[in-house]
Amino acid sequence: MQLPTRFMYCMDCGYILNGTSTHQCPECGKSFSPRDPLSFASVRRHWYKKWLDELIHAILRIIGMILAIICIVTTLLMFYALCRGAFGQTIALLLIGCFYGVIARVCLEAAESKESYTVY
Repeated sequence: MQLPTRFMYCMDCGYILNGTSTHQCPECGKSFSPRDPLSFASVRRHWYKKWLDELIHAILRIIGMILAIICIVTTLLMFYALCRGAFGQTIALLLIGCFYGVIARVCLEAAESKESYTVY
C-alpha cells in the first residue's frame, strides 16, 4: 500500500513546492528542506494572508512612530514646565511620556518581528 503524497507549500507565498528541483521556492526564493516539515507548510496559505500580515506590521509601525512623536513632544513640554517651576506638571508629563515611550517601543518591536499575525 502506497502512502498518499504530501503536498508542500511555501511558507511565504503558498507556492506548491512538490516537484521542484532545487530547495528554494521558485516564486519567492525562500529555502526549504523536504526532510524538515518545519521549513514548509502542509496547508496552502491564502494569498491575502501575507498581505494582511504586511498591513498589520505597517499599522504597528505607524502607531509606534506616532506614539514616539508624542513621547518627544511630552518630553519637551516637561522641560518647559520644569523651567517655569511647575513641578506637579513636570511629574505628570514625565509619567505620560514614559507611558507613551513604552507603548511606542512595544509597537515598533512587534512591527519589526517576523511573526505572522494571521492564522493559516
